[in-house]
This record gives sequence, structure tokens and C-alpha cells, in this order.
Amino acid sequence: MIGFVEILPAEWESKWRLMMMRSTHDFQVEEDYGTSKLERQFAELASKSDLEPLLLVTQGMMRFLPSNRLTAENALNMLANVEN
Repeated sequence: MIGFVEILPAEWESKWRLMMMRSTHDFQVEEDYGTSKLERQFAELASKSDLEPLLLVTQGMMRFLPSNRLTAENALNMLANVEN
């Protein structure tokens, strides 16, 4: 989710690096945090004009820090304001 939602908060960086070093899994994280693989797949599989607001709402609700996340009310308002 790093890169898809947002960059990792600075206060989490040391813990994340420690987790990666201890893990036996091969983490595929792009260090430049450009367009994520999930965003590219979304763009390929979905009609942006119809589903782009859903991508923005998903990213907003999945922010790492709860205080930065979209509320359910804000998410619903964003979707309600989309022209069909």
C-alpha cells in the first residue's frame, strides 16, 4: 500500500525498515513512490471517467494515519458530487 495510498509517514520509517530486514518475504516497494502498480492496474482495467472518484475515495480512506483519513461522510459526499 506504500505508494498506492501515500508515502509512509516518517515516524513509521524505521519500524518498516526493521520489519523488511527481519522478513523472509521479498517486498516489492518502489522507493520513488511514483505511480504505484495498483494505480497502473486500475487505469488499465477501469474506465477512468466512471471509476476515478472511487480510486480517490479508496486512497483517502486508507491513509496511514487515522487523523488523515477521509471520513465516511466525506467519502459519500465525494461520490454523490460525481456527475454521471
